[in-house]
Amino acid sequence: MRAVLRRVLGRWGTAPAAALVLAVALAAVIRLWVLHSPVGRMESDEAVTGVMAQRILDGELFAFFAGQTYMGSLEQYAQAAVLAVTPDTPTTLRMVQLALSVATCLLVGVTARRLTNSPWFGVAAAALFAVGPWFNVEKGIRSHGAYDTAQLLSVLGLLLVVNLSPRTRLAPWRAAAVGFVAGLALWESTLAIIALLPVVWWAIGVARHRLPHLLPPALIGAVLGAAPFIVHRIIHGPFPPSGSGEPPATTFADRTDLMLSPVLGMFLGVRHIGDGRPVSQFLPPAIATMIALGALGAGVWSRRRGIRDLVLLRAPGVHGVDPILVVLSLMVIPYGLTGFTWFAGTPRYLFALYPFAILAVIVAASHLGPRARLAVPVVLILGTAVLSASAANRALDEGGRGGWVGSSRVYTEDIPAFVHRLERDGITGVHADYWLAYPIQYASEGALAVEPYGNSRFPNLDARVESTTPGAVAYAIPVGPEEVAIRDRLRAAGATARVIRVGRLVAFTDVDPATAVAAITTP
Repeated sequence: MRAVLRRVLGRWGTAPAAALVLAVALAAVIRLWVLHSPVGRMESDEAVTGVMAQRILDGELFAFFAGQTYMGSLEQYAQAAVLAVTPDTPTTLRMVQLALSVATCLLVGVTARRLTNSPWFGVAAAALFAVGPWFNVEKGIRSHGAYDTAQLLSVLGLLLVVNLSPRTRLAPWRAAAVGFVAGLALWESTLAIIALLPVVWWAIGVARHRLPHLLPPALIGAVLGAAPFIVHRIIHGPFPPSGSGEPPATTFADRTDLMLSPVLGMFLGVRHIGDGRPVSQFLPPAIATMIALGALGAGVWSRRRGIRDLVLLRAPGVHGVDPILVVLSLMVIPYGLTGFTWFAGTPRYLFALYPFAILAVIVAASHLGPRARLAVPVVLILGTAVLSASAANRALDEGGRGGWVGSSRVYTEDIPAFVHRLERDGITGVHADYWLAYPIQYASEGALAVEPYGNSRFPNLDARVESTTPGAVAYAIPVGPEEVAIRDRLRAAGATARVIRVGRLVAFTDVDPATAVAAITTP
């Protein structure tokens, strides 16, 4: 351990190494704060992963996010391992996402140091990742399937290729590691695959004259990494239904236009998540977007020869930033080609690119003049921190995050007491809107069976609810206008129901006559 520590400090220097540790610790502290604030309130997609982790502990296997045939379930197996030894809470569930985000922060710092040959630029990159942009922080603690893994795999693959020396004794093992990361990306995330394609192409160029020696271990690694994906496709066919339904009809032009505005502004942290309003009146999103695109264009122009050599597999002329620039500049093409990027409320389809964007900025800063090399990273870190703080304050002022049923927010912190009351009253089956159903299911740890009105993820739970005796079934909804509307509809139908109220949640049960249930389930 001492030898390893001495070797690391020798490369970094004591002061930069200590600063890197502080930057990574800052990333952890910020994300822990978000996790424990109303901004970190769990919502239903996260609860789905919690139910998956619980069922994995009971012996059920998942290849992908429940109900889908894409976005691998590796994070859920890690979550199951955590829940096996810790209390089952929304916080412990998301410790895996916290760890992945903090590990990515460290990898960003290490990779930046390698690309710039400066430990202090490595510290700057880690610090920039630690403080934002805001969506990078908030999404980084969310258990949404494989988003954090996608980030980690993207930067890890790049770091492995940067360090790939084809004629060293360890070259076959490093080639196998590159293949394994690429295989995991194929299983886990389309985002990671898109980010890694130019990186893998660069690896082929690096190993060009040693391919017969290095390709076999790389392929073995890729098959091992992608094994769950491969087995699933063998069983279910190469193109099984995605499980996500048909997206709304949009064109390539529609989706690229949405990417440029408002999605890119949210990605940069200058637009608020959701409504796309400016975060700061002093930094118009259109200006910030133009600056970012102009800087990207300037980077591509300055590295045009390196990018040409990357395309032509001429590894000696390629710098590690070149595949990054290719990914960032060409991302608009896959973004526009898939119909699923119609959603413009968050930049989730760009999330895996945060490490690459930060590395590109830091590498660019390292080539500026002496004063600018110091000033630009400091200004970027402070400016990003201020914008993130502003976005966080607005989210807190609005009551934090969480799912919505109609116009009523789902306060998942009330659900454990609500579940306890339902169990005490003999309820075993629950119907609810999707954004309330799976948080109830997760909090019950299997004691209840919950069926959402739509977007079902666990058909066997739906079957349990359908087979439950009517007197043991409840219909759950948040307190608010929708609850009042249900009461009015029941009254108009001349029906009665027993009402269970706990905190900001309500359940209707013992509906009489039974035909009046339609008054509850009708939107």
